[in-house]
Amino acid sequence: MDSEDNLWIQAEQFKIKQALMNIIKNSIDASTGKGQVSIKAYRQLNKVCIKIRDNGVGMTSEELAILGTPFYSTKTNGTGLGLMVTFRIIQAIKGTLEFQSVKGEGTNALVILPAVDDHRKEVNGC
Repeated sequence: MDSEDNLWIQAEQFKIKQALMNIIKNSIDASTGKGQVSIKAYRQLNKVCIKIRDNGVGMTSEELAILGTPFYSTKTNGTGLGLMVTFRIIQAIKGTLEFQSVKGEGTNALVILPAVDDHRKEVNGC
């Protein structure tokens, strides 16, 4: 875990925790054996960026294209509902969720959220 200080967003604590835990759990599940998951949080202009990276099984471009679709999962026993909910939570707080992946090499998830100056004020009207 690598994080800058004073990264503030405005969101319901339970929901953002659920969204981030869904992404992190998927990264852990994909990283078997000597797998690694890293998390980096940083500010870029008026956004808080959270990058979750794993060295797991990765996905094809076809699999990436339908992530977040209800009942689609790359897991044997997965329902696909976790990522669907995650996309909706992040969109509800005016954020975005992007994935990059290479089959056999791992996946990067990037969560981009509007930053606030501190826990009371928004930055640049976000």
